[in-house]
Amino acid sequence: MNADPTKNNHTLTSSNTISTKVEMEPSDVTDTVGKMLIAGFEGCELKPGSQAEKLIRQYRVHSFILGTKNFRNVLQMRQLIQSLQNLAESEHYEYPLLLAVDQELGCCNSMYDDKFLTQFPGSMGLGATGNMDLIYKVGRAAGTELRSIGFNLYMGPVLDVVSSMANQLIGIRSFGFTAEDVTKCAEAFARGLKSSGMTICAKHFPGLGSSYVDNVLELPMMLDTMAQLKARHIIPFKKLIADGLMDAIHASGVAVPNIAPNEIHACLSPKIIKDLLRDECHFDGLAISECLELEALCKNIGLGQGVALSILYAGCDIVMICNDFSYQIEALSALHQAYVSGNHKRSFSEAIRRINHVLSKLTWPIPHLLSRKMMSIHHTLSVQAYQKSITLVRDDQEAIPISRYFVPEEENNVLVLTPLLTEIDHAKDHKFDGVKGSGTKLFPEETVFRSFGESLANYDSRLNYTVLHTSYTANGLTSAHEALIDSSKVIILFCAEASRNMFQIGVAKYISLLCGGYRKLDGFLKKPLIIVAVTSSYDFLYHRGIAPTYLCTFDYTESALSNIPAVLFGDLNPGGKLPGCNDAVQRNGEGIPSSSLMEAGNSKNMSLRMILNQDVLPDSLSEREINNSEDKVMLSQLTPVYPLETTKVINEEEPQKQQTFPSKPWLVENFDISRDFRSLILLLKNSGASDLQNTVDKVFIERLKSFWMKLGRIRIILWFEILP
Repeated sequence: MNADPTKNNHTLTSSNTISTKVEMEPSDVTDTVGKMLIAGFEGCELKPGSQAEKLIRQYRVHSFILGTKNFRNVLQMRQLIQSLQNLAESEHYEYPLLLAVDQELGCCNSMYDDKFLTQFPGSMGLGATGNMDLIYKVGRAAGTELRSIGFNLYMGPVLDVVSSMANQLIGIRSFGFTAEDVTKCAEAFARGLKSSGMTICAKHFPGLGSSYVDNVLELPMMLDTMAQLKARHIIPFKKLIADGLMDAIHASGVAVPNIAPNEIHACLSPKIIKDLLRDECHFDGLAISECLELEALCKNIGLGQGVALSILYAGCDIVMICNDFSYQIEALSALHQAYVSGNHKRSFSEAIRRINHVLSKLTWPIPHLLSRKMMSIHHTLSVQAYQKSITLVRDDQEAIPISRYFVPEEENNVLVLTPLLTEIDHAKDHKFDGVKGSGTKLFPEETVFRSFGESLANYDSRLNYTVLHTSYTANGLTSAHEALIDSSKVIILFCAEASRNMFQIGVAKYISLLCGGYRKLDGFLKKPLIIVAVTSSYDFLYHRGIAPTYLCTFDYTESALSNIPAVLFGDLNPGGKLPGCNDAVQRNGEGIPSSSLMEAGNSKNMSLRMILNQDVLPDSLSEREINNSEDKVMLSQLTPVYPLETTKVINEEEPQKQQTFPSKPWLVENFDISRDFRSLILLLKNSGASDLQNTVDKVFIERLKSFWMKLGRIRIILWFEILP
């Protein structure tokens, strides 16, 4: 909900009147609370009366995350950052602002500027190089460039260990498929960032590598147990924390029902933040929550409740709200109310101690922009990294170099088939006329791969060949496509995330048949077919009969694709290796250890059982287990809204130890009934009667009962029957 911040925001309270939130006046309390929010805003300039100015001047916010919505070019972004810092200094901030950027490299960048920002491979591309020194240099170069713009907090590296080849949330954003590879690569990258002077925030704790999007809850979900997290997913976090490389950790919003069934989101769970991050990983740095504007989180928990739970209950230090001004004010209001209540002094004290420790290391002046010489060095480094990241998984039919199929005095057509992808910023928006003499004929609706088609056509003027370039869609191939395939000597098919875009698999199968393939295990085709995966390397990893020659680039930026012509003509040896695979495994076309595939299969089975409301965990709880739970489970005959919230996880693999967590700091008077009613029901479901007596105003309960009785919502009223 994008409410107008200038309008009154009415909320139900325990009184008999509707109250209106008022803005907090500047004070020591406001300064303290302002440090506990990292905010985003729209706009490329700092204007009088703007959202950013109000957050600094009136609400004393100390941290911001900037990205695409604030970016036109590097010089403009640098000016914006300078304006933000100047305003904070004029408002007598003790420390400079903490300014974060989400720049994961590859095709996951939020900013592109050919002059001042070098394009480097993303995490999986770097992992494919297997060169730790190169990864360190890339981390240092990327950090140095971002520091020169004015950023001081890097949201990365990504420490997720991908355990399923079809993982749609992380994919190429991860360094690899084993905890060892991710740890090794991320450590090298983090050391490079650290040497540039950048503050580092690793993500996404406790790891999203085995997560999937649950269609019922509409949020990421992981079904791993605590033992599985410790054995695999948190290993990179634990190692980099032990090495002193992490200043902050970004806690994800993933649901972990087999660990914290009543919190839903990891960033709201003390088992994840206090137990796992603080105690198990021995981390005493900043814990930053997932953006609380996520629809599933905001609707299920309530914005004010999410803020309170994240910091005062789970143990995060800073909450992130990236866009909506009214949400940001609501979050600050909730924290202000909790602070002045005096009931959470220790939580606030610990959070402010950690925040000040990070802020005290920052400096006011912004470094100078890098020289042309330094940018030239970085460009050379980028070329080296991209060349070493290109991975030739197999070439069973010896299709490379493609020039061996050219016949003098004949029309040697090379057909390039590409899917329609969203253009990445700096793919050049210039027209290219498909003139016969140029060697290229471009078909409509093709931009992302345009420069690739041009460079392939002009790569070797000594050879007689013509590049034909067209796209394909979910509608399949037409007779025009078939005619082009028939008239071409070599077919180059690009794919991107085929596991999500299944039509690409169907297209590839059909093309392989048109090329004379019979799906033999030896992968022999009468006409050479080269499949190039520009994102996930596992699209056709196991399909030897369809893709006998299989090449991976790990992103589809111009920098990544610019080296492919040299590979296709045999002038560049692609030295990359699939992350997590040894040479023998790569040659056999098997990319992931069998244990990972089994894990993925088990997760899907468990997910299905949960969606069907079948028992995944033990049916009932003992009295001891209920008493030991940080949330008393309400024993009711009512059908639950979500099956995962009705049971307490019993981990058979670990001895049970008694946990002591503070009561949930419910701020029910901050509920907006039109938006947060579902979260109020969760409060009533997941709290025992004794909890509610202590935390919920009885007058408020009676008013709410009366309110719903008038609407005839009989089933809702049943929840209140257990109340005193």
